[in-house]
Amino acid sequence: MKRRNKWILGSLLLLLALIATPLLLIRTGKIKNPLEAARLAAEGGQQLTPDTETVSVIVGDLSASATATGQLLPQDEASLSLPITGEVIEVLVREGSIVAAGDPLLRIDATALERNVATAEQNLIIQQANLAALHNSANAEDIASAEAALASAKAALEDTLAGVSEAEIAAQEAAIHSAEAALYSAQVALRTARESASATEISAAQASVRASNASINAAYSQLEDLKDGPNAPTIASAEASLKSAEANVASAWNTLQNLKGGATATQLANAQANFDAAQASVANAQKALDDLKAGATEAQIANAEANLLQAQQQQKAAQDAYDAAFTCYEQDDGYLYCPQEALQEGAETNLKIANENLAAAQAALAELLAGPSQEALNAAQAALNSAVAQRKAAQSSLNELWAGTDSDELAAAQQAYNSAVAQRESARQALQQVRDGATTSDLQNATASLNNAIASRDNAQAQLETLTDGPNANSVASAQAQIASANAQIEQAQANLAVLLDKTKESSIAQARSSVAQAEATLANLLRPVDDTKITIAEAQVRQAEIQLEEAQQNLQDAVLHAPFAGSVSSLNVTTGEVAGGVVMKLINLDTLAVTVDVDEIDLAELRVGQAAFVTFDAYPNLIFDATVESIASVAKQNASSEIVTYEVRLDVEDKPEATLRVGMTANADLVIANREGVLLVPNRAITADRSRGIFSVNVIKGSGENRTFETVEIEIGLRDGQFTEVLSGLAEGDELLIGDFSAPTLSFGPPNRD
Repeated sequence: MKRRNKWILGSLLLLLALIATPLLLIRTGKIKNPLEAARLAAEGGQQLTPDTETVSVIVGDLSASATATGQLLPQDEASLSLPITGEVIEVLVREGSIVAAGDPLLRIDATALERNVATAEQNLIIQQANLAALHNSANAEDIASAEAALASAKAALEDTLAGVSEAEIAAQEAAIHSAEAALYSAQVALRTARESASATEISAAQASVRASNASINAAYSQLEDLKDGPNAPTIASAEASLKSAEANVASAWNTLQNLKGGATATQLANAQANFDAAQASVANAQKALDDLKAGATEAQIANAEANLLQAQQQQKAAQDAYDAAFTCYEQDDGYLYCPQEALQEGAETNLKIANENLAAAQAALAELLAGPSQEALNAAQAALNSAVAQRKAAQSSLNELWAGTDSDELAAAQQAYNSAVAQRESARQALQQVRDGATTSDLQNATASLNNAIASRDNAQAQLETLTDGPNANSVASAQAQIASANAQIEQAQANLAVLLDKTKESSIAQARSSVAQAEATLANLLRPVDDTKITIAEAQVRQAEIQLEEAQQNLQDAVLHAPFAGSVSSLNVTTGEVAGGVVMKLINLDTLAVTVDVDEIDLAELRVGQAAFVTFDAYPNLIFDATVESIASVAKQNASSEIVTYEVRLDVEDKPEATLRVGMTANADLVIANREGVLLVPNRAITADRSRGIFSVNVIKGSGENRTFETVEIEIGLRDGQFTEVLSGLAEGDELLIGDFSAPTLSFGPPNRD
């Protein structure tokens, strides 16, 4: 082994030096004459012991090294703690675990921290939206859009106040014509039952059967729709409209009260909630516009195709009835019979309506296949613009809670509140109508219509069978019953038309008025100038929200403790379920283990970074490790119990150890300081050191024979080893020094004191 060879060679050299040094370098003599010793003691005022000896100052070579003791310590060591407290939910390491830099070590419960981040994110979005709304002041395009919306709302109100539309009247008139056509069919059936059927009559009866089947399909579909009631999206939309209207009322009320007497915390919270609702309305309107732009779904196209098929069937039935109404046939007595003109007009009207319905169904399917029309897109965009305007209004109300106002603002706030109340009442009525769905009367009427359609089909089928089988009493009675039923249908349709014409649509009027008030409030908000103070406040609120979000995110990151460097866990102070506070674990870097020793200040002058050293450990005394001086402390260590001044020196152990080294092992270092040749040398034991003053001295023998005495001489020292010290000044080669157990002597003059 290389280290062991070095150790053996060094030991041999040291042994030779010990043997040769007394022979070549030093001359030591005892002061064996007691009288001489007594004389010297009396003259010097000192007491010499019998083992006092003398040595000579010699010239020789010196190879000095400093020895020091220390420990093997890591240079990278950290006491780890979390910047926040919390319950430990997972400890990922144990004592002795080896970790890499950045590895997670411990986790605390982050539920509340995650919730804080989400809250801060939402708050930042709200504050950014508030600031954006203030910066996006109304431009000419926004004002023009609001004015157009107001004009449209006023026109809609005028139309509603004007009463029932022509389309509604036309629909009821068509129902009357349909009932008249049914009466004609019943009259034809009665005549057929009494007379022999012709080919034309049989054809007409077949057409009536087909028309009756189409009516059954239509009546059955209507009844099923009534039974199903309103669907979830319709109810949800109505409820959302009501919530939005209620939020607008609360916002308008808070704004009005704020203008009258100052804002409260509740008003501010409600104003914020109104703004949030308006923000959601904007998102819904945007989604509706996006869906419209995306085009029709497969379900919508399938429904349109089904409607087209039904319209085609109804048109076919109406065409057959029309052809029968305009067909004349010859009776048995030779008289040519033609339908009445009124019946022909009814058939013509029914055919016209069926053709219009067919065209509408075809157009609807074509529209779905072709994508949304520009009108529909414009309507959706208008709805989005309206939602944006409502959001701006809510934002304005919230901002006004922080500032004063004048009489114009108070009047505008009162008008906005009145409009919001009207809109809320309208939304309530609309939601109630949706929730109520079909009434018992509606279901009964629909069921009756279905039954009537079935009966008409049965009658038509019976009529056809009668025509083919010949007249009988039952057929005549059935045809008469059909005539009575058709007359009843005509009377009912006429009554429905009369009710429609007299009906006052209060809900439609309220809705139209609410739309006008909302449009007016939107336009007023756009025309109101933006206050620079509000923008400054909004910008500060955005910055504050950003800081809160950054703090919440940092706290969430701090919920996991990571290793700052690669190393080993030396101690672990917490377990799962405890609250992490203070130092939770310690981490050391085993790759940075170095020997730290305390070096005497006397040896420090000759010590340099990079000098070689040899290290042994008490645990492995037979192993010598090469080392290098890595650093020397610039400040002395504080040691109140000793006058010796030492400095901390760190040694880097260069070779990989052949044994397992542990942190804290005791290390012994041999530091090679310097080599000197041909210098003055004295034994170390001949030197007295006053470390508090930094003074070194020796006892020099003066004179010869009986006149020999000694004095204390200060010297300047240099290099030293375990036996000798280099003398730089104060002595000369051959000077004899006195060594013994005594205090520093002084010279005495004059005769000795005989007393």
